[in-house]
Amino acid sequence: MFILYANKNHLAVRQRELVTSGSVNVYTVRFEFSEDWEGMSRTAVFKAGTEVRSVLLDESNTCAVPWEVLVAPDKTLRVGVCGSKGEGMVLPTIWTSLGAILSGVTTGESAQPPTPGIYEQVLAAAQRAEDAAQSVRADADAGVFDGPVGPEGPPGTQGPPGIQGPPGIQGVPGPQGERGKDGSAGPPGLGAYELAVAGGLSATQAEFQSALSKMVSAFGDWREGLSEAEQLDPEVVYQRTRPVDWMALPADEEIQPGEIWLLFQWPQGTTHACTFSVQSTAGATVEVGRYANGRFTIDDTYTTVYGKNATVTLTLDGADFGDITSQGDVQAMVRFRGDLTGFSLTSAMANCVDGAVRAPNLTSLQFGSGTTAASRISKLRYINLLEIGDQPKSVNFSHSYYLQALRGRGDWLNTITTGSYMFYACYALTALPEGVRFASLTNGTYMFYACFALEALPKASFTSLTSGSYMFMNCYALKGLPEAAFAALTNGTNMFMNCYALKGLPEAVFGLVTYGTGMFNGCYGLKTLLAATFAKLATGGDASTNGMFQNCRALEALPEARFAALTNGSYMFYNCHALTALPKASFASLTGGSYMFRNCYALKGLPEWVDFASLTNGADMFNSCYALKELPGATFAALTNGPGMFYACYDLASLPVATFQSLTTGGGSASTSGMFYTCRALEALPEASFAALTNGTYMFYNCGMGREALVWVFEGLPKATNAPTLTVTGNPGVTDLTEADKAVATGKGWTLKL
Repeated sequence: MFILYANKNHLAVRQRELVTSGSVNVYTVRFEFSEDWEGMSRTAVFKAGTEVRSVLLDESNTCAVPWEVLVAPDKTLRVGVCGSKGEGMVLPTIWTSLGAILSGVTTGESAQPPTPGIYEQVLAAAQRAEDAAQSVRADADAGVFDGPVGPEGPPGTQGPPGIQGPPGIQGVPGPQGERGKDGSAGPPGLGAYELAVAGGLSATQAEFQSALSKMVSAFGDWREGLSEAEQLDPEVVYQRTRPVDWMALPADEEIQPGEIWLLFQWPQGTTHACTFSVQSTAGATVEVGRYANGRFTIDDTYTTVYGKNATVTLTLDGADFGDITSQGDVQAMVRFRGDLTGFSLTSAMANCVDGAVRAPNLTSLQFGSGTTAASRISKLRYINLLEIGDQPKSVNFSHSYYLQALRGRGDWLNTITTGSYMFYACYALTALPEGVRFASLTNGTYMFYACFALEALPKASFTSLTSGSYMFMNCYALKGLPEAAFAALTNGTNMFMNCYALKGLPEAVFGLVTYGTGMFNGCYGLKTLLAATFAKLATGGDASTNGMFQNCRALEALPEARFAALTNGSYMFYNCHALTALPKASFASLTGGSYMFRNCYALKGLPEWVDFASLTNGADMFNSCYALKELPGATFAALTNGPGMFYACYDLASLPVATFQSLTTGGGSASTSGMFYTCRALEALPEASFAALTNGTYMFYNCGMGREALVWVFEGLPKATNAPTLTVTGNPGVTDLTEADKAVATGKGWTLKL
């Protein structure tokens, strides 16, 4: 038999027995109640997994456990009681555990009549009362009770309230209430201007916003009517978005080997100065003019011949040029000719808007400024790379804020090994040449950082990539990389941070990644990484609240992740609200786990082989994991620091093998620092010794421990100095403690807070 005591809203088990699956009408449960329950109708509610059954208690306060909740083994059987009185008083207890349902022997299927629902039970009680009344009425009609009429007696006392009837039919919805108060403001986000300044931009915010407004106005709603594939095609993007009043570039076939063509635009009535660095095998010629109708009209006053390694400075007078755009800019075409091997815009690159390159010996091409921004925001919108060297050593378009499409051949992108900062802060970048795989790339540091509009690289494999730190950070629109395996990647620090639209990377293995701090931080849409093992991962977080999966609010599971080499997991899964399982994780080497699973509201547990044997710092590790029920294999043998570790883990019922033998700090000065604060379902820690504990303030506040479990904790305490506090307030067994029980702790120098 089970005997339970309901002390107001707390329900404690005073006697229990083993329970096996398949049992029917075997286990009797008797409830005893405090005076708070006087005059209430009482309903016992049993639950195992998703199966819930209610039983209306009679005057004996005894019932059988419904067979429906005992069908499936390996679940925890729980019970609660709900009382009601009149129309306005309802008193529910907390859930309490009756233990695990062990697997029972079965002889086959046996159908059982269903346990009546609470509605049927109320009707049955009413019917029994009606039947009794009818029987009495029949006897009365038959004269069984007739006798002489006696004197009228005094009025009887009013009887107790009857059993509350079933709920009536739901009424029509009432009018909509007033809008609730606005929540408190969140922390300020990092805007595009702040990101640009962080990258080295020196323009004012007004100049920046003006340029972005022009960019948005110029681009318009160009995607309308296009398929997803067309939106990623550079030629389609070019045809859709290039303004009709821009001077045309020569057709691809008209551009000769060794030529670079650039279109410049700047306000009419002004002078534009620009400087280039040009390398060639035998010198180069620079020409400036107007291109129209297949003909390049050259202004000889600007024609200059330079040597092999030259710095070219052009000062273009707006009075010499026309072709005024709708933005009020004049236009000029600049052509470079020669056996070009290197080319870069070194200053005033802001006014170059379009270009084409056919230079088969070119090994270095710089349209960007690397790690720092140019003095003004670049207007480069398109570049057509018809031909460059087969294995270019350096290509860069960083801080080309307007760059939208990279046209031409993309095979060179499959041979390049270093791509660091290549497209850094290319806010508008949408399309790269078809078939780009980046197969030889080894260094992708900051490569696509802050490419706000980039949605996909459908064929990219990144087969050889080893360093990907900050590679796709702040790519807000990036949805996925469907063929990327990242099999050689070792450094993924902040790699996909703030990729809000990223939902998954189906082929990504990440088997060699060792550094993962902030790797997916802020990927709000990420649901899973189906193939990722993280077998070599050592660092998944740091002390600056930059965990690997921090704020991945949609992340549900990592089905293949091992984390066997992980040592630092601080903030790693912080705010992963939907995370339910890590079925293959081991955490065998983990030492730092502070805030690791905090606010993982849906996490129910970890595999039985996870022992956390090396963990030393578990501060706030499982804080507010409301659904966490147990950690069946966790010993926490090396843990020294545990403030807030299981704070508000309301469903935590068991840590069956946890020893906590090295724990020194289990509490602190604030309630939030209590290690097991409000773990309401926690009834015992059967293997815990707490032999090194020095601070237990708020440690066991409002847990579910009875007298025996509390005394067990007291017995495991070490001798103390300075009278440290152990808080056990709110545990149901506190009221049953004897003076001798308390002396077990106080006799060792501890102060009990009851």
